[in-house]
Amino acid sequence: MPSARPVPPVRPVRRRASFAAGCLMLLLGTPARAEDPARELPAIRRLLRDPLPSARAAAYRRLTGSADPAVVQVLVEGLGDAHPYVRRAVAGVLGTLSDPRTRLKLAQEAPRWRLEAARRELCQAYSLWLDDTGLKGLLAATQDRAPSVRVEALRWLADDPAPQAGEALRTLTTDPDPWVKAEALDALTPRLAHGSIGEGLDTQGALGDADPRVRLAALELTVALGGVARVPAVIAALTDASWSVRLVAAGHAGRLRDRRVLEPLVAALSDPRLRVGEAAGRALVALTGIPFDPEVKPWRAWLDGPGRTFDPAQAPETTLPSPPPPPPGSRTVETRFLGVPLRSRHLAFVLDGSGSMAARLADGRTRWEEVATELERAVTGLTGAHVNLAVFDETVEPAFPRALPLDAGRRETLLRFVRARGPSGKTALYDGIAWGLSDPDVDTLVVLSDGAPSAGAFFTKSDLLAELRRANRFRRARIDVIAVGADAVAQRWRDALRQITEETGGTYVAR
Repeated sequence: MPSARPVPPVRPVRRRASFAAGCLMLLLGTPARAEDPARELPAIRRLLRDPLPSARAAAYRRLTGSADPAVVQVLVEGLGDAHPYVRRAVAGVLGTLSDPRTRLKLAQEAPRWRLEAARRELCQAYSLWLDDTGLKGLLAATQDRAPSVRVEALRWLADDPAPQAGEALRTLTTDPDPWVKAEALDALTPRLAHGSIGEGLDTQGALGDADPRVRLAALELTVALGGVARVPAVIAALTDASWSVRLVAAGHAGRLRDRRVLEPLVAALSDPRLRVGEAAGRALVALTGIPFDPEVKPWRAWLDGPGRTFDPAQAPETTLPSPPPPPPGSRTVETRFLGVPLRSRHLAFVLDGSGSMAARLADGRTRWEEVATELERAVTGLTGAHVNLAVFDETVEPAFPRALPLDAGRRETLLRFVRARGPSGKTALYDGIAWGLSDPDVDTLVVLSDGAPSAGAFFTKSDLLAELRRANRFRRARIDVIAVGADAVAQRWRDALRQITEETGGTYVAR
């Protein structure tokens, strides 16, 4: 084994990598490994032709522990597998390589690999090596020609307090690709607790960037940095062109005990996005302790009267309250779908159309027939809303290319689309939710599913939750979930579905 780099007492990324390596070794325990991976390579190659990603991943795991050049070459080829589950399994196996010469050879050759996916997935192996070769590999990957590789490298470097890691992240905040730039700004925020990374860091240019992801990340970094710039940054962001930025700004405003945010927050109550108005109302309650509903009239009267001399810095500190139920006469859309209140006018329905939705209910209807009936009732009550809908099984089929204003004709199109479908196939849950998050106009997803994912890009709990956090990081969509079915598989997945709603401020309903 090569000598490891000195590890300070607090090294989150290295601790995380060590934990991941430990879990990996449990998964790759000796019963699953070939006695001599190199000798059994021909048989393993046959297994690698299996159409099931889980089977291919299991075959690659049998190669753990060998530094034989032929074995390593097969693993490198596996980094380019069509399925991310397989690629990650291969990267985990490469992460257990103990031979320093093999590690160094991989790190030197990887920048010249043609496949972007292979260069990207190797970043996981770099992080698991826990040595200088791994660190240098990650730093080299931050210079890769593909933005996705640079993003993956900086994610693994995000919590590493090594000075070289911090400098690489700062450099990437000026990357020409906005995705990379946003991720780099985002990665710097947690580093502020580990040292002087914030010294001399200027976010003004990023706050005015053309890409909303960059503006959102820059806003959060500016608030984390503190100082005189954060209040003006939050106030300016309350009128940003992106609803996601305005929503984040309203949340931060409730924690800035500064009188200057009161007037902009009252103005934000009239935001065309209901979610932004609700967030502004919660921020005002947190700053003042006054339990007004998120309506302009009472807050305006207070601000023009007793509130003229109110100073939040002198008031008792309170926490941001949970979203209240929609008050009578509010602008919130007052209709429900299978028990979930539809609290947005920019939403997408994401419906599980897999074969298990053909199960019969006590009244003789199938689950899918119940969905169609309840959907008709829900969309009939939606007025002035931008809506889309997709049904997922092994693939995702949307009704429209994007969310559209719901008039009578489009309402009927949605209903015909659902009625024409019959339940079939497996469950690509991640793919369905990711489709909903891909429309920047949608701020709320209503997801219905009756079981564990059995297809799609990500189907393990850890992968699905982690990838949804990534997909929603710069969107901030709220995800409501309706979990149907009482079988054992559905029950085991309900915790994950509930976690999705808790992390996004959504509503969870089990039926």
